[in-house]
Amino acid sequence: MKKYVILNEKQAEYLQLIQSIRFQIVALVAGRGFGKSFLMAIVTWLMKEQMPRARVGIGGVTVKMVKVGTIPMLKMVWKELFGLTEVKYRDWE
Repeated sequence: MKKYVILNEKQAEYLQLIQSIRFQIVALVAGRGFGKSFLMAIVTWLMKEQMPRARVGIGGVTVKMVKVGTIPMLKMVWKELFGLTEVKYRDWE
C-alpha cells in the first residue's frame, strides 16, 4: 500500500534541492511548526535508499532538545510512512 505525503511549497522546494545533483550542501532555516523534523525524516529515508551504509549526524542546540523533540518525530515518521523500526543489537542475539 502506497502512502502519500502532502508537503507545503517550501518543503517541496527543499526536497527538490536535496535531490538535485547541482548542490552538495543544502541548508534549511525555518521557524516553529514548519515541519523540520518531519522533513528530516523523509530526507534521511531517501538517503537510506540511495546510500544504505551511509551515516548521518543530527545536531541541535542541546542534547535534550534532540532527544525529546527531533528523535521521537523521526522514529514516528519512519514507522508510520516507511514501516521502519529500530533494531537494537541485543534483539539479534
